[in-house]
Amino acid sequence: LMLDLGATLGTRRSSAQLPLTYPVPGELVGKIIVCVCNFGERKIAGFRSQVLVLGMDDVAGNAWLVQVGEGGEGGDDMVGKRVVAEGQHVADDTTSVIIDIQEFLDLGVKERDGFVVLPDHTRLGVYDDNGVFIPLIAPKEAAPNTILH
Repeated sequence: LMLDLGATLGTRRSSAQLPLTYPVPGELVGKIIVCVCNFGERKIAGFRSQVLVLGMDDVAGNAWLVQVGEGGEGGDDMVGKRVVAEGQHVADDTTSVIIDIQEFLDLGVKERDGFVVLPDHTRLGVYDDNGVFIPLIAPKEAAPNTILH
Protein backbone atom coordinates (compact mmCIF):
# COMPACT_ATOMS: atom_id res chain seq x y z
CA LEU A 1 0.00 0.00 0.00
CA MET A 2 1.10 3.56 -0.67
CA LEU A 3 -0.32 5.79 2.06
CA ASP A 4 -0.64 9.58 1.82
CA LEU A 5 0.04 10.79 5.35
CA GLY A 6 -0.18 14.48 4.53
CA ALA A 7 2.48 17.15 4.21
CA THR A 8 4.08 16.36 7.55
CA LEU A 9 4.94 12.70 6.92
CA GLY A 10 4.52 12.43 3.16
CA THR A 11 3.90 9.15 1.38
CA ARG A 12 4.76 5.90 3.16
CA ARG A 13 4.66 2.26 2.13
CA SER A 14 3.09 -0.61 4.02
CA SER A 15 3.09 -4.33 3.40
CA ALA A 16 -0.35 -5.90 3.81
CA GLN A 17 -1.81 -9.11 2.41
CA LEU A 18 -5.15 -7.83 1.13
CA PRO A 19 -5.80 -9.36 -2.33
CA LEU A 20 -8.74 -11.46 -1.12
CA THR A 21 -10.39 -8.65 0.81
CA TYR A 22 -9.61 -5.80 -1.58
CA PRO A 23 -9.21 -7.44 -5.03
CA VAL A 24 -9.58 -4.07 -6.76
CA PRO A 25 -6.81 -1.86 -5.31
CA GLY A 26 -8.60 1.28 -6.47
CA GLU A 27 -11.32 0.61 -3.88
CA LEU A 28 -8.87 1.73 -1.20
CA VAL A 29 -8.23 5.15 -2.72
CA GLY A 30 -9.61 7.82 -0.42
CA LYS A 31 -10.17 5.48 2.55
CA ILE A 32 -9.04 6.83 5.91
CA ILE A 33 -7.37 3.87 7.58
CA VAL A 34 -5.51 3.55 10.87
CA CYS A 35 -1.76 3.03 10.87
CA VAL A 36 1.15 3.18 13.26
CA CYS A 37 3.77 5.58 11.92
CA ASN A 38 6.42 5.39 14.65
CA PHE A 39 6.80 1.60 14.57
CA GLY A 40 10.01 1.76 12.56
CA GLU A 41 10.79 0.41 9.11
CA ARG A 42 10.57 -3.38 8.74
CA LYS A 43 11.42 -5.75 5.91
CA ILE A 44 8.52 -8.11 5.32
CA ALA A 45 8.90 -10.82 2.67
CA GLY A 46 11.54 -8.71 0.95
CA PHE A 47 9.33 -5.62 0.96
CA ARG A 48 10.23 -2.42 2.84
CA SER A 49 7.30 -1.52 5.08
CA GLN A 50 7.40 1.92 6.74
CA VAL A 51 4.10 1.89 8.65
CA LEU A 52 1.89 -0.77 10.22
CA VAL A 53 -1.75 -0.76 9.10
CA LEU A 54 -4.32 -2.12 11.56
CA GLY A 55 -6.97 -4.61 10.61
CA MET A 56 -9.41 -7.27 11.78
CA ASP A 57 -10.18 -10.69 10.37
CA ASP A 58 -13.42 -12.02 8.97
CA VAL A 59 -14.61 -15.56 9.81
CA ALA A 60 -12.40 -16.98 7.02
CA GLY A 61 -9.29 -15.27 8.43
CA ASN A 62 -9.02 -12.56 5.74
CA ALA A 63 -7.74 -9.18 6.95
CA TRP A 64 -9.90 -6.05 6.60
CA LEU A 65 -8.60 -2.57 7.38
CA VAL A 66 -9.81 -0.56 10.38
CA GLN A 67 -11.04 2.89 9.35
CA VAL A 68 -11.78 6.24 10.98
CA GLY A 69 -15.49 6.80 11.44
CA GLU A 70 -17.77 9.38 9.87
CA GLY A 71 -16.57 12.91 10.40
CA GLY A 72 -12.91 12.02 10.04
CA GLU A 73 -11.12 13.70 7.17
CA GLY A 74 -7.91 12.50 5.59
CA GLY A 75 -4.61 14.20 5.09
CA ASP A 76 -3.06 16.53 7.63
CA ASP A 77 -6.29 16.74 9.68
CA MET A 78 -5.82 13.19 10.95
CA VAL A 79 -2.02 12.82 10.85
CA GLY A 80 -0.56 12.61 14.33
CA LYS A 81 -3.89 12.06 16.04
CA ARG A 82 -3.61 9.55 18.83
CA VAL A 83 -5.96 6.64 19.15
CA VAL A 84 -7.48 6.97 22.61
CA ALA A 85 -10.35 5.62 24.65
CA GLU A 86 -13.52 7.69 24.42
CA GLY A 87 -13.43 10.31 27.18
CA GLN A 88 -9.63 10.27 27.43
CA HIS A 89 -7.90 13.38 26.14
CA VAL A 90 -4.17 13.58 25.46
CA ALA A 91 -1.73 16.40 24.87
CA ASP A 92 -0.92 17.40 21.31
CA ASP A 93 2.72 16.30 21.78
CA THR A 94 3.02 13.87 18.87
CA THR A 95 6.57 12.87 19.77
CA SER A 96 5.78 11.08 23.02
CA VAL A 97 4.70 7.45 23.01
CA ILE A 98 1.66 6.73 25.14
CA ILE A 99 1.69 2.98 24.69
CA ASP A 100 3.92 0.51 22.94
CA ILE A 101 2.24 -1.07 19.90
CA GLN A 102 2.63 -4.60 21.29
CA GLU A 103 1.05 -3.49 24.58
CA PHE A 104 -1.79 -1.96 22.55
CA LEU A 105 -2.35 -5.19 20.62
CA ASP A 106 -2.06 -7.24 23.83
CA LEU A 107 -4.92 -5.25 25.40
CA GLY A 108 -7.37 -7.44 23.51
CA VAL A 109 -8.84 -4.61 21.46
CA LYS A 110 -11.75 -6.10 19.50
CA GLU A 111 -14.87 -5.49 17.43
CA ARG A 112 -18.18 -4.83 19.13
CA ASP A 113 -21.30 -3.49 17.45
CA GLY A 114 -19.25 -2.19 14.53
CA PHE A 115 -16.73 -0.28 16.64
CA VAL A 116 -13.19 -0.97 17.81
CA VAL A 117 -13.36 -1.31 21.60
CA LEU A 118 -11.32 -2.16 24.68
CA PRO A 119 -12.27 -5.27 26.71
CA ASP A 120 -14.52 -3.06 28.90
CA HIS A 121 -16.38 -2.01 25.70
CA THR A 122 -15.04 1.57 25.71
CA ARG A 123 -14.81 2.77 22.11
CA LEU A 124 -11.44 3.75 20.63
CA GLY A 125 -11.07 6.69 18.29
CA VAL A 126 -9.47 10.07 17.73
CA TYR A 127 -10.43 13.62 18.67
CA ASP A 128 -10.55 16.11 15.83
CA ASP A 129 -9.23 19.66 16.15
CA ASN A 130 -12.60 20.79 17.57
CA GLY A 131 -12.56 18.18 20.35
CA VAL A 132 -15.17 15.96 18.69
CA PHE A 133 -14.61 12.23 19.24
CA ILE A 134 -14.52 10.20 16.02
CA PRO A 135 -14.69 6.45 16.68
CA LEU A 136 -12.67 3.82 14.88
CA ILE A 137 -14.96 1.68 12.75
CA ALA A 138 -14.47 -2.06 12.67
CA PRO A 139 -14.70 -3.47 9.17
CA LYS A 140 -18.28 -4.58 8.53
CA GLU A 141 -16.82 -7.89 7.37
CA ALA A 142 -15.04 -8.48 10.69
CA ALA A 143 -16.04 -11.55 12.62
CA PRO A 144 -17.89 -10.73 15.86
CA ASN A 145 -15.46 -10.04 18.72
CA THR A 146 -12.44 -10.45 16.45
CA ILE A 147 -9.18 -9.08 17.86
CA LEU A 148 -7.34 -6.13 16.32
CA HIS A 149 -4.01 -6.94 14.66
